[in-house]
Amino acid sequence: MESIKKKILQLTKVSSILSAIKHTKYYEDLHVVLNRIDYLRKKDNAQEFDKQEIEALSNFISNKIILSIATGEESEEAIAS
Repeated sequence: MESIKKKILQLTKVSSILSAIKHTKYYEDLHVVLNRIDYLRKKDNAQEFDKQEIEALSNFISNKIILSIATGEESEEAIAS
């Protein structure tokens, strides 16, 4: 997982970031991705299209993280009862 984080931190295009995380199941560590996307979005030279693509990707990842957390909590509740 650490190598995925290092790779993501070196990427500069949203499509590359998406490709790097497309098949990962480690959603709890995707805060690294969200931070990188936020950095790219705030860059002064980011094109408007890139900003929209970045925003969409950020929302997608956030939803995946929320879903992953919710599913994990439900599983824990089922095991406990």
